[in-house]
Amino acid sequence: MKVIGGSFGTTGSAHISRDNTLVVKSGKKHLFKPDQVKSIDTRVDSDGGFSFSRGLVAMLILGGIGLVVLNLLGAIVGLLIGFGVGFLREKRNVAELDIEGGKRLTLECSPKAIQWLLEFKG
Repeated sequence: MKVIGGSFGTTGSAHISRDNTLVVKSGKKHLFKPDQVKSIDTRVDSDGGFSFSRGLVAMLILGGIGLVVLNLLGAIVGLLIGFGVGFLREKRNVAELDIEGGKRLTLECSPKAIQWLLEFKG
C-alpha cells in the first residue's frame, strides 16, 4: 500500500505484518494495532476527462504502427484509436484511516489490500 497523504506525509508505504500490526514506513517506522485504528473509510477515485499527453503518445504510437502495417488507412485508424485512449479513466482505490491521537493516514491500495485493511480492523 502506498502512502499518499495524512499525518505521515505524502510518500512511503504501509503493510500489515504477520503479527496483525499495521506498519507505516514514511520517514520513520510507525506500528499500530487494530484497536488503535478508529475507523477506515474506502472509496474509488476516478480521474476523468481527456488526458492530452496520454492521447498524444497513443496517437503517435498507434498511428505509426498503422502507417507501417496498412499505409494511410492504418495511420488514420491508429490516430482515431489513440485519440480515444486519451479519454480512458484511471481508477484507484483509496483508504482513509483515523488513528488514535488525531492522526490520519491516506493509502492507495489494491482491491485485495482494501479487504486486508477491513479484516485488520475487524
